Amino acid sequence: MTMYVPQRFAAPDSDAALTVIENHGFAALVTPAGDECHITHLPLLLDREKNQLLGHVARANRHHEYLERNTSTAIFTGPHAYFSPNWYLTDTVPTWNYAVVHVQAVAALITDPDELYVLVERLSQQYESSLPNPWQPARGPGVDKQLRAIVGFSLPLESVTAKFKLDQHLGADAVEHLVANLESDAGKDHRVLAALMRRQAK
Repeated sequence: MTMYVPQRFAAPDSDAALTVIENHGFAALVTPAGDECHITHLPLLLDREKNQLLGHVARANRHHEYLERNTSTAIFTGPHAYFSPNWYLTDTVPTWNYAVVHVQAVAALITDPDELYVLVERLSQQYESSLPNPWQPARGPGVDKQLRAIVGFSLPLESVTAKFKLDQHLGADAVEHLVANLESDAGKDHRVLAALMRRQAK
């Protein structure tokens, strides 16, 4: 699987791509399986120290049977928004600005209960840490039963392709004009996209 990335829309560096993964960790995992593909939507945790992604699927989901056989693609969609031609300083057509990252590699399964527990604990910390009363998985019959119902995996960051289509080729003044229009249509994703566009235009 390949993604079309014009040079002007390539990510500035690997850290920018990894930051999208960290901030938008819900991914689509695609793995070929003969004449078809298995697709699972799931949160993936970035482990920068070990240069890999971590996640798990339900044991009942046959997707895990193909993870060690074929190259999988994890697709992360970062901030994105519609852009009206009325926002541009020159004549143009409707478009969409966005940041996306693809990670491709052959996964390794994680089935050891202790390793699975650590994986679930780390995923929980990722999303619970900002809550007022963070939940933590406590080892016991209930959690152990749940662990037997999942299959974990690691996906090395062997191939990382990022596309930042953010109008950065138009220059800082044009981007600032676009960002002003984007921010007037207030929304969390729009604010995040506006900040990313400003960084790319510099």
